[in-house]
Amino acid sequence: QSKLAIGKFDLSQEDSRKEFLVFLEKKHKAVNEYVQTLSDTIDDFRNFFKPDKQTEIVVINEPIMKALKIIQVSIENKGIAIYTDFKVEDTIEMYKNELMQVILNIIKNAEDNFIEKNIQNGYIKIETYLEDQQYHIKITDNGGGIPSNIIDNIFDPYFSTKDEKNGTGLGLYMSKMMIEDHMNGALNAYNTDDGVCFDILLKKTFKKDEVVA
Repeated sequence: QSKLAIGKFDLSQEDSRKEFLVFLEKKHKAVNEYVQTLSDTIDDFRNFFKPDKQTEIVVINEPIMKALKIIQVSIENKGIAIYTDFKVEDTIEMYKNELMQVILNIIKNAEDNFIEKNIQNGYIKIETYLEDQQYHIKITDNGGGIPSNIIDNIFDPYFSTKDEKNGTGLGLYMSKMMIEDHMNGALNAYNTDDGVCFDILLKKTFKKDEVVA
């Protein structure tokens, strides 16, 4: 609507009409993808506490790329760069959509922090690698880190560094539950020299009674 209003497309000209149709098809496809993702998210939360849901065997980077497909353009439009460094392309047993939700939540928290602190030249780096028979998904930023007096509490239910309007304090709590209770992995957070790192640890396969140390 805004592009039509400012005269970006002149529908009286054939070339411009063709350009507009290409643009419209691209946006229509994006809308469909977002709607499908929202539908999948609703299903994820509807099934969140079901004990009989099924894991999937997928490439470890797939839920990361799915998350980036949703949020990357929005992040980069705010001047925040996203870098990826995938050192493994192995398949792994997981709840794919739950892992995607965790990654989205961590990235969104980083975005909110950049905006709140008005940080310039912000970046988020996502890397995957295998170490000591455990897969790591590390999400690191240069947003100044989390104050040392609260970093041990960020996974507590209802604990939030955001104001009441913008945060419920359930995002990281549920993220930790998804990784540790549902996938028997681990989700840790620690400060780096210029930001914070969230480290997700997963096993190639898991049993319900095995937990990553």
